[in-house]
Amino acid sequence: MIEWREEWLRAGMDTRPADRETTEAAIRKMCARVGVECPPIVWCNGPLTMALTYWLLKKLANSDSLGASLRDSLRDSLGASLDASLRASLRDSLGASLGASLDASLGDSLRDSLGASLGASLRASLGDSLRDSLGDSLRDSLDASLDASLRASLRDSLGASLGASLDASLDASLGDSLRDSLRDSLGDSLRDSDWEIFREIVWWWRWSFSGQHSLAWWAHFAYCRDELSVRFGKQQSADLDLWLDIGRSCGWWRPRDGIIWVCERPSVQTLDDDGLLHNDTGPAILCRDGFGVWGVHGVRVPRRVVEAPETLTADEITGERNAEVRRVMIDRFGMERYMREADGRLVDEDTDELGHPRKLWRLDVPDDEAIVMVELVNSTPEPDGSLKHYMLRVDPACVTAWDAVAWTWGMRADEYRLAAQS
Repeated sequence: MIEWREEWLRAGMDTRPADRETTEAAIRKMCARVGVECPPIVWCNGPLTMALTYWLLKKLANSDSLGASLRDSLRDSLGASLDASLRASLRDSLGASLGASLDASLGDSLRDSLGASLGASLRASLGDSLRDSLGDSLRDSLDASLDASLRASLRDSLGASLGASLDASLDASLGDSLRDSLRDSLGDSLRDSDWEIFREIVWWWRWSFSGQHSLAWWAHFAYCRDELSVRFGKQQSADLDLWLDIGRSCGWWRPRDGIIWVCERPSVQTLDDDGLLHNDTGPAILCRDGFGVWGVHGVRVPRRVVEAPETLTADEITGERNAEVRRVMIDRFGMERYMREADGRLVDEDTDELGHPRKLWRLDVPDDEAIVMVELVNSTPEPDGSLKHYMLRVDPACVTAWDAVAWTWGMRADEYRLAAQS
């Protein structure tokens, strides 16, 4: 089970370019399975680009005047913003046939068919087979094992960041890449549409995307079939293989409005030893369209916290409402520096047995436990003869410097006093 989990986690963490041939072949078989002709397949470099591209195409399809004025400029300007293969797909779609390509009835039919016939229903029927063969305990443990590391860490983090970091990502991706290049044609109309784009992106990431980051579902069932000899129906097994092929060959994908939208895999995906989203030098997830997610031990944070913590300020950290994010900011900023710059208060001071001063500092943090630190003097002189001051974080319950020093030795104050006297 451990080997199987690691094998599929590697697939879920794969950062190589997508295997487009395998992905498209599986999608065509899915369409044939539900009895519809496969619509155009459009590749995007990431989920944010996918949402923005969909919005642009829909705008063009619904506005002849806008389409006419933008068609030529888009053909040139999107080259810098979107992948060349996507640009080629857009060029073919921006003609008179665009309206037909965005046929809503086909999109809804295909989405519902693929979702109901090959997705939720397949999971339900396979799950029934597993219950009958294995019981609930093993089924649940298999699901949790892959799900925690793969879907929760990657898909949910990427999806949530598309919403939570939306202001910044729209500013960078739309403002810099698209808005500047389209300003002459769109003018203020694009700027006025930011809220509409926001709602569009929320729709994309709130829908249950399939693909690489949903492999936890399919690897779970495949393990039972391939390793434990659980028998599924012939068609069920064939359907399962289609989902496995897509999950191993691309990033996210989704049928919508007569087009199959497919994402490249991210170029960066990193976890810590506990399977949590983590990179302390750069983005933990970086999509090929430039959209990134920054995380430290499972906590999603703004880019600057990871890549430029020296630019943070104590007031900015104190004003952060999310306690988990604030803790990461303090850690990156430096606990001692934050204590000083946030005006921590001196609550007690005394001297050690050598006469060196000891000070206990306290800083109350909104909606979190207080930061309490003891300031000590290193009894070993520096090469220049000076004595180095340093600070250690201690239990917030400490009220005297003596308590704090005792706590650093794992003792109560009275125990430490007896030890010092002896």
